[in-house]
Amino acid sequence: MRVLVATLVLVASVAAACSGDDDSATPSTTSPRPTTTTSSSTTTTTAPTSSTSGAPPTTRPRPCAPPVGGSVTAQTSPMPSDVMVLTAVKTSTRGCTDTVQLDFNSSAPQAPGYRVSYQKGPFQQDPSGTPIAVAGGAFLVVRLEPATGFDFLNNRPSYTGPKRIPINGAYATEAVLLGDFESVMTWVIGVREQVPFGVQPSSAPHRMTIAIG
Repeated sequence: MRVLVATLVLVASVAAACSGDDDSATPSTTSPRPTTTTSSSTTTTTAPTSSTSGAPPTTRPRPCAPPVGGSVTAQTSPMPSDVMVLTAVKTSTRGCTDTVQLDFNSSAPQAPGYRVSYQKGPFQQDPSGTPIAVAGGAFLVVRLEPATGFDFLNNRPSYTGPKRIPINGAYATEAVLLGDFESVMTWVIGVREQVPFGVQPSSAPHRMTIAIG
């Protein structure tokens, strides 16, 4: 009887040992999860790509360089020995620089005499005093002396162009003739805001060029 009991105990112990070996083997064969790892890797890779493609651009355009001799202070030139007879006013825009060019006839060896400066409105016609509206947020007043738009030698107007010239440039809005009286000619150039300007005079040919920007 004792032999039989010992035999049964031994068989039960062996069965328990075999059963424990099977349980420990199961986790070792199933612990790697390639599907889960792949999915996590894919998510990690695609998320930064989506964020980068949706980011707003950070590059900003470079500011414009001011014109040659440009500033916001008044610029002047000495009066020439003879009157400057205005023949043409030309405007142009290149990039962010607006240009107003005044052409003259004269026997003077010097360049035109001028004073160009920012001034506040309102403005009036010279000599009548009639109010004149000028478009813009700032105003460049161009005073020419001695200068005229009338050719007294031939008794006819030398400047036959418009007295109000639309520009619609980068900054300039229009050029308006304020007065032509007693050898003093005055133009005002409306600009959207006060920006540097430069004046380039010439005596051959007689000319002055105002660059704004």
